[in-house]
Amino acid sequence: MRLRRARTVNGRVRIAFLGAGVGLHSEGSDRQGLPMLLALLTRLAVDFDLVLYSLIRVNASSVPKGIRLRQITSLKLPSHVKYMLLVITFVFDHLRRPFAIINAISAFPAGRIAVILGAVFRRPAIVHLIGSETVMIPDIGYGDLLKPRLRKIVGWVCKKADVLIVQTEYQRKLTEGNLQLGREITLLSQRVEVTMFPFRERSISFPVKFLHVASFQPVKDQETLFRAFAKIGRQVECRLTVVGEGFNDTAVQQMLIDLEIENKVKCVGLVKHDEIWHHFQDADILLHSSRYESLCGAVMEAMASGVPVCGTAVGILADLGDPFAMIASPHDPDELANCSLALIRDAERYHRQQRLARDYVMNHDAASAAKNYKDLFMNWIK
Repeated sequence: MRLRRARTVNGRVRIAFLGAGVGLHSEGSDRQGLPMLLALLTRLAVDFDLVLYSLIRVNASSVPKGIRLRQITSLKLPSHVKYMLLVITFVFDHLRRPFAIINAISAFPAGRIAVILGAVFRRPAIVHLIGSETVMIPDIGYGDLLKPRLRKIVGWVCKKADVLIVQTEYQRKLTEGNLQLGREITLLSQRVEVTMFPFRERSISFPVKFLHVASFQPVKDQETLFRAFAKIGRQVECRLTVVGEGFNDTAVQQMLIDLEIENKVKCVGLVKHDEIWHHFQDADILLHSSRYESLCGAVMEAMASGVPVCGTAVGILADLGDPFAMIASPHDPDELANCSLALIRDAERYHRQQRLARDYVMNHDAASAAKNYKDLFMNWIK
């Protein structure tokens, strides 16, 4: 399906994005939203007329310049009623100035809405898979596919979307393996705004300064993180700084005590995204322990900053592998510790990994991602 361009009065193609926040942080929350998605939208707004339809209340002041925000009502109504009101707003907007493309961030509920609207108005529906939509990790209850009703909806959306986008080859293989879609899946990654992360060439010094950036949740597997760090700490002098919320939990503090690393670990809590570069500047190694990532911004931010990464084979790390990072199997603290110790003891490897990772991120940054997305959009509206 190719469509004539739908234009606004200023001559730019009009494109809708629909999702839970669409990259913006929720109203009244200190969370950072999705920085890579916002970087992408900010760049796309130079060439397209973008309107964001948010299925949650977000902080309107954080909307990038040149982008219009439409969001659900603040009235106390059932979620499905709020969604319907937002859909009515979309229909009104589209009838006044037609959209060329409807994008959905995640399969449900945004993807289902976008596919239906695309069919009604004969517009291409592009669904971006950015999280746990096509994943299932039963022992921690993680992944949309663990819920039968949600699995059915996700499968339908992934089959019906005109374009289905994933962030990594790792995510594409999981999606195809878990859903058996038998269709083309487009790999189109969001990327880091590298100008926000100054590069600093560094060498290992003692104590080795490890950094971990993630909120405390089962899929990030911080038990593996702390067990790996405890093993490292028994062999070399080291410290660990943890950036993210949730680590003041009593269970976390007891784990640190039990592992005898409570005096080596500093949990600094949530840090604003435009200030987190300071922590990368002070780090020697990023230690990442996730059991699943669709991509992982923290890894690419570390690479941009010149911080070598030791992490599990998920997301971008599964795609890149050696020699861009030291890779361990998920949920294996011994392997994660051993690959970290190997990097500490190999100065040549440390510097080579630093340079290769930095070069990769520089060649695959937010600007290149925006160009790839622009090319995709233009291909559908010529």
